[in-house]
Amino acid sequence: MLRTWIGRIVESIGDRCSFKDAGATEVNFRFSDQSRLDGFRPPKTIPTVDEIQRDISFSADPATRVVVIEIGPKFEIGTASSTNDSEVALLRQVLHGIRELPGIDIPEDGINDLVDTITGGPDGRHLHGIVEQSYRDRFGTSIRGKVVKPNPIDNCNLRLGLAFKVESKSEGRKKLRAKRTCTQLLNRTVVYLEDELCRQLRQFDRQNVVRTTLTNYEAALFQRERWERTAHANIALHRDKDAAMSTIIEHVGLLDGVIQPSRLLVEVAVCECPDAGGMKIGRGDLSRLLTIVNAICILGGWSDAIHMNAMPPELEITPLGDILADTKFERDILSPFHGRATGDRVDHSVKNREKIYASAPTEERPDAPEFEPDFRKAIRSELGLEIEDIAYLADKAYELGLQCNELMFEISRPDFEKALAAERSPEIAKMLVEAFAFPLRDGWRNLTEDQDERNIQLWRIRRTLSVLRRPIIEVTTGNLLVSPDMVNSAVFYVLRAYYEGTYRQRDLLSKPMCDWWSTTNNRRGKQFAERVAEKLTELGWVTSCRKKRWIEVQMTEILIEKAGKKFGDVDVIAFDPSSGRVLCIECKALHFHKTHGEVAEQLSDYRGELNSKGKPDDLLKHLNRIELLRENTEKLAKFVRSKSDIVMEPLLVFENPVPMLFAWKDQMKQNEIATFSLLADRYDISEENTKLNGCQDHN
Repeated sequence: MLRTWIGRIVESIGDRCSFKDAGATEVNFRFSDQSRLDGFRPPKTIPTVDEIQRDISFSADPATRVVVIEIGPKFEIGTASSTNDSEVALLRQVLHGIRELPGIDIPEDGINDLVDTITGGPDGRHLHGIVEQSYRDRFGTSIRGKVVKPNPIDNCNLRLGLAFKVESKSEGRKKLRAKRTCTQLLNRTVVYLEDELCRQLRQFDRQNVVRTTLTNYEAALFQRERWERTAHANIALHRDKDAAMSTIIEHVGLLDGVIQPSRLLVEVAVCECPDAGGMKIGRGDLSRLLTIVNAICILGGWSDAIHMNAMPPELEITPLGDILADTKFERDILSPFHGRATGDRVDHSVKNREKIYASAPTEERPDAPEFEPDFRKAIRSELGLEIEDIAYLADKAYELGLQCNELMFEISRPDFEKALAAERSPEIAKMLVEAFAFPLRDGWRNLTEDQDERNIQLWRIRRTLSVLRRPIIEVTTGNLLVSPDMVNSAVFYVLRAYYEGTYRQRDLLSKPMCDWWSTTNNRRGKQFAERVAEKLTELGWVTSCRKKRWIEVQMTEILIEKAGKKFGDVDVIAFDPSSGRVLCIECKALHFHKTHGEVAEQLSDYRGELNSKGKPDDLLKHLNRIELLRENTEKLAKFVRSKSDIVMEPLLVFENPVPMLFAWKDQMKQNEIATFSLLADRYDISEENTKLNGCQDHN
């Protein structure tokens, strides 16, 4: 903290204050002896900035040019404020002390402005008295410096000669230009890397590898959350706000590159590492293994992307055995898309920064949501459990973790089931463990008959056989390793995935859940269309007539002829009577996809062409509707009850950022595509459209 502020003090004083024969100055800081602020137990009262300042005294010796700052206990308590009160108070007193020395002219009435310049405003700070947001926060001091990241040197060593492990090197430099040969090479290389990962893991002790890797996973999550939570302070402290945000996004992205491979490595280690007799894993070993996992995900993703036509079937084997691909898809679509998603997450943290501090008002715990009877029935059919039972698992894991006071704890399966049975029947306790335990298998590739091989393909997400879905790790026969935060995340993830229908339908086991999947996905689209209509109404557009909303309007209703039936409906129609503009909007509330294969699959549905079955894809359906409406603008004008000519404008609105925003930069006009958050900036006519001139009864 002091290093941060001293440098900024010197810079600011030099820019704004006058010096006259000022010599070297020494500033001594003396902090009161007290325990650190308990981050998850907020103080009862937070002192004001003036109270903190009065608790900080200064003395200055003009002869020796030494300033002594005595900091009282209120300084540390004040860090719980949502603004930088403690550091503002400290800086004020430092400046008051410095101005007592000869040769330094700091106007008394200019100190507050100078402090504001030094801090960059109320958000600029170094110390944060943050309320515990997760179970891992309790152990932040012990894990925050323990993140092992994949070493670039390990990546270079792995790629050197990689292709020659599965391909003859006799042909020297080789170029592949056919889809099948490209995917075959990538698939064989992935299998080799999987074998190599398993071979190396067999050298290490299972419990040691799993604990070490899970600790790395938790530490990376802690660091990522730390970057996100303090983003507002880092941005405030830098003049170039965009560069500061870019740096934060870069660091968060690097930690994402640790979190996922650490979690995936655990899945393989549980099945391949020996129970006893193995070596302990070191930081270099962990880096090397994480590098292999990342390579598997990248090459597996390339194979999927080439198969889905998102990447061209062009590979090159270099003389050194490296595999090169045309990465335009990654560079122009995947990376910007991931960067946008990360940036949105950081922006959300910045906007909600006040809630993380101990000074934030305590919010009452919300009542449990009222789930629909059909969803409850679907969960019972799929898992044999009630929603409350699943939530209870997270609460009990947290309770047991607090009793052990460990980031993760080991417990026998019978003891864990017994603990769960304290408030549930023994049968329910057993079913909870069965549903959320990652099972010990004799070999990672050894699957039961009911398991699909795709469930162990590490580059795919939403797999039912993953640590994200099954966070209770069976490290030895009958013994479980439990991370309370992982269990809590899994409970939220599983319930949300089932509720929102993000699991693939082929992975669902029961008919009620399949029925719910169809219901929730259909409802999701309609609800988003309603949100778009409501937003445009707020912005001054007409989106209804005679109390009938223009949502999911059938083309037959607009054209008044049956020929429009095959063209479906327009999700939202919005009319501006003063200008004659009519927005014909297609609304898409798509699930978030992030892997190569999933993004490629999503893009394949929006190419504006016929699909493999000879039917229009989702984009072509929209374009065909728009073309038909352009040919029938007089009928559209009649539908919106316009007394004059209209100008029809097509618009495709996505609920959140999607890969298509980056893929279509050169294909679609930017005013024909938007996200929900951009509607207010682009389509606000509320001030200019105060009267519905030229429009008939729209009540």
